[in-house]
Amino acid sequence: SSDLRCRVSCFALTAQVSGIGKVTERLLSSLGICTCFDLYEKRAILCCLFSPTSFNFFLCVALGIGSTDVGREYDRKSMSVERTFRELSSPAELHSKCKELCESLAEDLRKENYKGRTVTIKLKLVSFEVRQRASTLNRPVNNAQDIYKAASGALDAEIKARHPEPLCLRLMGVRISNFERLDESQTTVQRLFHKA
Repeated sequence: SSDLRCRVSCFALTAQVSGIGKVTERLLSSLGICTCFDLYEKRAILCCLFSPTSFNFFLCVALGIGSTDVGREYDRKSMSVERTFRELSSPAELHSKCKELCESLAEDLRKENYKGRTVTIKLKLVSFEVRQRASTLNRPVNNAQDIYKAASGALDAEIKARHPEPLCLRLMGVRISNFERLDESQTTVQRLFHKA
């Protein structure tokens, strides 16, 4: 007990404990509870005076038990991959870089169980001018071939727009948006057939 007192008595409640604000601190202080050790020592009083949820929270604080769950409070709107590189202008090198990015993006999409309909390519020229072209597909996709088909079409359009000058890039990115989230059973079946 003295070892526990030494380790936790120094933790003031509001200064170092997330979730205990000034009002709760004043309430606990009126009960003689100013440190984490005090929470543990007076847990019987807390059980009688507070709701079960609050009591459990106070007990976890006193025992140093925390949650490592970080919930996602938002729906993802898009996912992208981009790379900076030395100056590239050869259409073959540009398409190779585009394909590499699409493969990386497809892998990320499969890990997160998303499919998307809108593919956008981002191009930063050596002059630092940024260009973007988007293409919306008929159906949601998450495989590298379909993403590359849309992205390479946009890349070709930029190459043609710059002709006869070469398209000289220092950064390329591929983004997919307009998501549809896959359900877990569907992705499990897809993984099974993908491995075969």
